[in-house]
Amino acid sequence: MRRAAIDGGRPPRVVEVIGLPGVGKTVACRALLDHVEGASEAWVSRPGTGIRRSILPKLLLPVTLLRFRRLLRSDPYRDGKPWARIRACRTIIGRRAGKLWRSRDPLVSTLFVLSATQAEVSLARAEAWLRRRTLILDEGFVHRTLGVWMRAGAADRDEAVTRYLEILPRAGTCIWLRCDPETARKRAEERSEGLPPVTARSARDRSDTDDSVDALGSVYREYAQLFERPSLHERVAIHAIDIHGEPTEVAGQIARTLSGLGAGRRPLLYLRD
Repeated sequence: MRRAAIDGGRPPRVVEVIGLPGVGKTVACRALLDHVEGASEAWVSRPGTGIRRSILPKLLLPVTLLRFRRLLRSDPYRDGKPWARIRACRTIIGRRAGKLWRSRDPLVSTLFVLSATQAEVSLARAEAWLRRRTLILDEGFVHRTLGVWMRAGAADRDEAVTRYLEILPRAGTCIWLRCDPETARKRAEERSEGLPPVTARSARDRSDTDDSVDALGSVYREYAQLFERPSLHERVAIHAIDIHGEPTEVAGQIARTLSGLGAGRRPLLYLRD
């Protein structure tokens, strides 16, 4: 039996790790495999499974449309044309995942990102349930707050995020790898894969509008503010870690937080590619 959490409540079945792009979420979570006894990677996240690039996100479009209908029917995703969501589904069915993830159409890209996340989280949760393990998610629906924000038009971002947070289920549990925005930005720029494409595009669009501002720095500062929103903290139990040091040290911080939550025994890790 898993040890009870330090506050006397039941240990969470799922813990999501969130943080700014470049902060080192995946590297730190991967380091948990060597840092926590009995930790293992979920089969559904191993290289070669490719859930995001499979047909599953497309098959789950009806589920995603139903679950996030209040968001997808809101003003940020209305283009003034009838049958917008039907047309978005047709586009998703006919295109490759990479193009959909980076699409400039807010409805298409947001719908696909949420459907892909639905597929990944559902399979990971099912595996954790079957194996009777605590699931540690490297990015899930809470982290997708960033994705919703960056994919919405500049004038619609606040409304889109507000709508999205209203849909998030209550009583979730997150570990927030908190980091100064400028530090996270520099780390992201130094990665071999560079900045996430949509983040880089947001910065370019901002530079085109006003080349006198530090566009990328502004984007990262706004990212950080999203995780500080009171409406997010009202719905999700967020345990912040001010990270420092190498990934193994950050893994140690995560491991101690998991132990305090009663979720540190033989965790199952869903890792990003």
